[in-house]
Amino acid sequence: MNTYLTDDDIKKIVRYLKSVLSEEKIKVIRDFEERGVHFSYSMGLNEHRNNMNKVWRYYNDKFDEDADKETLTKYKNFMFLGQWEYAGNLVKIYINNNHKKEHDIIIGIDLPEICDRINGLSSIKSQNKLGREISLKELIFADDFEEYLMNNFSKKSVNKELFKETERIADAIDKQYFGKRGEQEYSKYQRAVKLYMITGNRNLFHNMLVAE
Repeated sequence: MNTYLTDDDIKKIVRYLKSVLSEEKIKVIRDFEERGVHFSYSMGLNEHRNNMNKVWRYYNDKFDEDADKETLTKYKNFMFLGQWEYAGNLVKIYINNNHKKEHDIIIGIDLPEICDRINGLSSIKSQNKLGREISLKELIFADDFEEYLMNNFSKKSVNKELFKETERIADAIDKQYFGKRGEQEYSKYQRAVKLYMITGNRNLFHNMLVAE
């Protein structure tokens, strides 16, 4: 990897993740994955809905396995008659009686939204021009958010020779700009360089650079 996040940026991401993904939520996500419910962890308009449909199909299959004969007969009759709402209500009753806690936890987790917060247009990743996506799934299956990010997205993950080169360039720019910062200072420097390249006038170059 050639791009990286600062330690402070990594800590910001960790704080956000801990605010939306408790240990209990992570356990529920992992449990569903182990049962064969494979979620989408990517951004997209319909990804959360698709995840919820996967959860519903899982519970619907569990209902088919666990329901007593009378209830299952009612369900099949409702389906045959096209009375989808009544059939669905039987599944909802089954969920509330048997899996309410984990159901309420899993449907309350919007994985694509969390992915967008760490990878989207206004995210720390985008602001820092990070060259690869931060995998939400890998984070969820990691033992420690911060350790995972530090190992994969911190300065220590960058090619050391590339880092030395960018540090050398940054040092040279700091010397040229006198260590100044800001859009106005950048524009002043660029104008001075342009005129010096055209005129070769060192007096003008000096005055433009140091003018207040």
